[in-house]
This record gives sequence, C-alpha cells and structure tokens, in this order.
Amino acid sequence: ALGLLQQIRNDRAEREKRLWLQEGLWQARNLLQQNFFEEACQKLAQLQNAFPAEGEVQQLLTEARQKAESLRSEVEGIRVCLAGNRVQEAYERAGARASTYPGRADFAQLYEVAKGQYEAGEDRRELDAGLAKIRSLIKDKIYGVAIERCQILQQKYPGHPEIQQLQIQAESEKQAADSQRPVVEAARPIQALLNAGKY
Repeated sequence: ALGLLQQIRNDRAEREKRLWLQEGLWQARNLLQQNFFEEACQKLAQLQNAFPAEGEVQQLLTEARQKAESLRSEVEGIRVCLAGNRVQEAYERAGARASTYPGRADFAQLYEVAKGQYEAGEDRRELDAGLAKIRSLIKDKIYGVAIERCQILQQKYPGHPEIQQLQIQAESEKQAADSQRPVVEAARPIQALLNAGKY
C-alpha cells in the first residue's frame, strides 16, 4: 500500500509538472504570437530550467531570442536615425514597425518622437518656402501680394519675427512706391513728348 501510495504521488507530481509545462508553452506561444518576444524569452527560460531535455522549449526559446534580438536591433536602428538627423527614415521605419507590432510600446514611442520631429521639419520647410516667396515678391515690387502672403503666414506662425519684418518692409516699400506714383504719372506725357522728339 505504501508503494502504491508513493507511485500515485509520483504520478500526480509528474502530471502536475506536465500540466505546468503545457500551460507554460501555451503562454509562451501566445506571447510570441502577440510579438512580446522578451516576455516569451523569460517564460521559456523558466521552462528550460525546469525541463532541460524538452526539445520544444529549446526550439521556441531560440526563435524568441532571435526575434527579440531582431527587434532590439530595429529599435536601435531607429534611434540611430533620430540621433543622426535622418528624421524621415526614422519616421517611416518607426511607423512601419508600430503598425506591424501594435502592442509594443517601444515602437509606438519612437513613432511619436519621429512623427513630432518630422512634422516640425515639414513646418520649417513650409515656413522657409513662404518667406523665400515673399522676398521674391518684394524684390519684384509686387508689394500687395507680398503683404497678403505675410498675413497668411502670420495666421499659421503668429508672432514670427521674420514674417513681421518682411511685412513691415513690404508695407514701407509699397508706401514709398505709392508716393512716387503721382510723379511717375506726371512724367509720362513729358516722356512721350521726348520720345516723339518734340523737345
């Protein structure tokens, strides 16, 4: 009877151990499926300590480690892009990884950072292009349009000193040109007489 009792206890302990293994493998596969590779590695490392001869545990652990290392490398690559001022590349890579691995906070955070820097850069390019156009209009003496462009840019970038400076310049040059207009108008008939040779 004692022998049977011991055998029953051993069988029960073995069944509980097998059940723990099966439940652990299920959890690890679930983590792998949800792209939580580091967590899967931790779970599988626990199982490997308890079941060192279990081939499936070793196989899943190898797969999880490879995928975790690949994603760590990708995270580091995106950080290098951000540090190297390759914002568009970082934005595209982080966006692709964040959509492929939606549950991972590291890619979501990197995407938000890259997106912020990318949009700030786009704004700066748009502002620079607008300022260049205004300078060109002032140079071509198209003051009315230059002033309108300044007002449009002021709405998007309120209080920007360079826009204010260009608007003041366009308004003062327009005022100077307007004050010269009567003189120019009065000189036209004289110029026509000179051109006709009626000195």
